[in-house]
Amino acid sequence: MCMRQIAAGVVIAMLGVFTILPAGAWAADTRIQGVIVSLDQAGGGFVLRTQSRVNEDQIVVRITARTRVHLASLADEGEDTSHELSVGDIVSVEGRVRGDGQVVARDIQIIARADSSSPRWSWGGNFPPFFRPSPKPLTAPEIFTPASGDGVDAEFAVVGRTLPGAVVHVDVQLVVFVARFQVAASDVTANRNGFFVLTVRPVTQYRGASYHVTVLASAQGRTTPQASIDVWRQ
Repeated sequence: MCMRQIAAGVVIAMLGVFTILPAGAWAADTRIQGVIVSLDQAGGGFVLRTQSRVNEDQIVVRITARTRVHLASLADEGEDTSHELSVGDIVSVEGRVRGDGQVVARDIQIIARADSSSPRWSWGGNFPPFFRPSPKPLTAPEIFTPASGDGVDAEFAVVGRTLPGAVVHVDVQLVVFVARFQVAASDVTANRNGFFVLTVRPVTQYRGASYHVTVLASAQGRTTPQASIDVWRQ
């Protein structure tokens, strides 16, 4: 058999392999870290927002019967025996990337809980009052979900990030033409990593209603500029 025939046979075999691969074929191993912004109980997974400020991708992570979910440190095992995942948890995921971009998790480490206690937050170091540098200008909280323009259910979670330990105020207003009416307002404390999750349920509910949501954070007498989004009742 000549070399040309051998080469042709190899090409045909490779084409056969690629032909039988399914649409969701595996691409590569990956390790990602971020905050859970939504759960998909029916589909067995969640949406993870990566923590990089350069790349704000939201990645769908799938959980199987073989996925190991555990706390990041063994020391925490005695304090928290529940390995259920919640919106706002910070996790590290190891797994395989499918052809559609979703990640099938092999190992999930819970780095921080959404409801983890917040340490006392301080603006600066141990400087004498007259040498203490001026605090940096505050920036508005980040709102991860929902995104502006999204449709929401009767009850929805506002997930974002701001100053660690800050008190976050979420205000929801019903928009009727040019008028606005407050239909929900509540506070929550950001965790030690600055993440916050607050579930709101507007008192006025009807399909197609428009809501203006504002979020601001306060700590040690200072308040951030507000962030805002507009959503509608689907």
